[in-house]
Amino acid sequence: LAGVVGGEWTALVGSLLFALLTANWWLFGGDRAALAFSPAEVHFLFPAPVSRRALVHFKLLRAQSVILFNTLLWVGLLGRGRTELNSGLRAVAIWTLFSTLHLHRLGAALTRASALEHGRAGARRGVLPFAAFALLLVVLAWALMEQAPALRLAWREGLFAFLGAAGDALRAPVPWAVLAPFRALLAPGLAATAAEWARAMGPALALMLAHYLWVVRTGAAFEEAAL
Repeated sequence: LAGVVGGEWTALVGSLLFALLTANWWLFGGDRAALAFSPAEVHFLFPAPVSRRALVHFKLLRAQSVILFNTLLWVGLLGRGRTELNSGLRAVAIWTLFSTLHLHRLGAALTRASALEHGRAGARRGVLPFAAFALLLVVLAWALMEQAPALRLAWREGLFAFLGAAGDALRAPVPWAVLAPFRALLAPGLAATAAEWARAMGPALALMLAHYLWVVRTGAAFEEAAL
């Protein structure tokens, strides 16, 4: 049982779920709530001499209250388990994961808003990320569909056999490569020791920083999109 549903299997399945979540933000309308301001904030902030970048930073800081609450909630739910990783290091890992996902959600919404605002020019600029996510989703689905016969056979043998076959399907070269960024985000929270956590935090923080730079530099009409 531990070999089937342990940390590695959790990382494989978790990376697939996060990949589907981000693909939904890109391909099926994004999440306009990521840009929403309250009426009071619109009234006081938008007429003020506040730059678009300052509004983005305000949005990011405001989201931290929710992210920190969820981080503490998940640290409490997960506990230490059977690992040596203390709660503080696990909290940093979960905060990094949630912050990066929020940045990606906001970046996707801003990119879609930019495409809508600038017409054909915006559509041309936004076509690359849309096409990239569509292509990755198709490639991932095709690779997993090739494993469908093995998965059906394993399902007849029982739940644990199916879980093992699902793990093998996600370890195939194509799914493994497509899901690599998502596994990198999950790795610190699944680390068993402080040394593993330290090695995994570097790539996770690099991904979060790259998302932050992407969001603050996105050339969208943020005010109109938020309204």
